[in-house]
Order: sequence, then structure tokens, then C-alpha cells
Amino acid sequence: MDFGLSEEQVLLKDSIDGFLKTRAPLDRTRKFADGKETRATDLWQGLTELGVPGLLIGDAHGGVGLTPLDAALVAESLGAHVAPVPFVGTAVLAPLAMGAVSDAMGGPIYGFALATGFAALLFFGLLLNNVFNPAGDVFHRADQIDYRAAESEEAQP
Repeated sequence: MDFGLSEEQVLLKDSIDGFLKTRAPLDRTRKFADGKETRATDLWQGLTELGVPGLLIGDAHGGVGLTPLDAALVAESLGAHVAPVPFVGTAVLAPLAMGAVSDAMGGPIYGFALATGFAALLFFGLLLNNVFNPAGDVFHRADQIDYRAAESEEAQP
């Protein structure tokens, strides 16, 4: 039994690493950590062009049709380069959930219905959050607390 990576898997990993080396250098990652850059749409667009979101989607449905091991190799590369992209939810969890529902229910339309239902649920959740702002009061109160003053009072005998 061979536990090594296949030639195709090595090529996949090398291509993702090569792309990330040029597009996601450490300086850019620091910008995300410091909050100076909030989205990496160009990075995700490039990964999309490489077929990353469709890794686990079958050929018959327009995807690449690879295995979870291949997705794990991509995740390893993304983690090594600290790439700020929505890989797990978009390219792993969503296709696996849609595939499981499609298989259990007997057709791809059910997986599509699941994705549509989740999209609608997220939309209404964001809408309600925007209108009612349920956590706004909590954050507002937390912003009003002067933690430095509380620490200096504790330090004095």
C-alpha cells in the first residue's frame, strides 16, 4: 500500500503553493491581521480560476471531481500561506452538504434547494441584523468602559 501523494496531487499542491507565493505574501497577510485590508477578492478570484471552489463537485455538475484528500492538500497550502479566503465553507462544507442531500433525496435538485434555502436564510438573517442590530447595545456599552482606568485602580493599594 502506497501512502504517498500521487503525481496529480503533488501537481495540485505545487500549483496552489505557487499561486499563493506570488499573490499572498506575508506582508499582505499582515495587512489583514492589522485590519488594513478586509477582503481578498482578487485572491479568491484567482483560486476560483484554478478551480478550487469546485474541487469536491463532480464532473457531471461542472466541478473538478476530486477527493477530500485533495481538498485537505489545498487547505494545507492555504494555511501555510495564511490565505484569508472562504475555503472551508465554500469549497468543502457546501459541496459535501449539497451532495449528501442530493444523494439522500435522489437528485441534484435537492442539493440546489438546500443551497437556495441557506442563501435565503442568510439573507434574511443579515437583513434582520441590519434592521434591529441586536448586539448594538452590548457593543456600545463595551465601548464606553475605560478598561485602562479599571486596571490602574486595581494596581493601586
